[in-house]
Amino acid sequence: MVAALIKAVVFDFDGTLVLSNQIKYDAFQQTAEAHGLDPERVMALRHTHPGANRHQIFAELSRQLRAEGFDHIPDGPTFVATYADIVTREVTRCDWVPGAEATLDRLAARGLALFINSATPSDGLLPIVEKRGMHTRFQAVLGGPDSKIDNLNRIARQTALEPTAMVMIGDGEDDRIAAASFGCHFIGVELETEDHGRPAHRLTVRPTHLVPDLSGVPELIDAIVADRSTP
Repeated sequence: MVAALIKAVVFDFDGTLVLSNQIKYDAFQQTAEAHGLDPERVMALRHTHPGANRHQIFAELSRQLRAEGFDHIPDGPTFVATYADIVTREVTRCDWVPGAEATLDRLAARGLALFINSATPSDGLLPIVEKRGMHTRFQAVLGGPDSKIDNLNRIARQTALEPTAMVMIGDGEDDRIAAASFGCHFIGVELETEDHGRPAHRLTVRPTHLVPDLSGVPELIDAIVADRSTP
């Protein structure tokens, strides 16, 4: 079945298309170690600032250490550059989420417009997507500082589509909330892997549509369309 009522599919990146969540978690510690610092300092900031991005975390780390009188502390952008080098190197060569490549090919063959919508800052996301050779698969690759809801609205304007003609796919609660606020369909990804030493369950509210990898996504989109078409 061609999903005639679904015209665009929007993917989160980390943990949805590629197995990079653990890499990015570890990179915060590795960045601190590269500058001779206790990695627990940056991990404590991540714990107390759960919604902060890399720029905010490292700016605060630099501010705190300088306020405490530490000498020769890098500024935020220097920390971020180290972090970006680590992440770019490792995520460029990490594995795909199972089924991701085949699903992208199958959805593209149906003529669906494909997008990436990530919380990762665009200046860090785009080089990774390009180095992996993924950029040609997507009409646009959107990251921060714009929110995921803002990016969904941008995609809607670009494609002239209503939210109901779009599906957001992601492994995080921010993906689910963005889709609900925007009004599009949502497919949650809950990988059967370890993430930061524990099961990778990042969705606190179980969505209606949930998959263990991306292999069955085309069929699930068909089911969403069929359900909408039922009188």
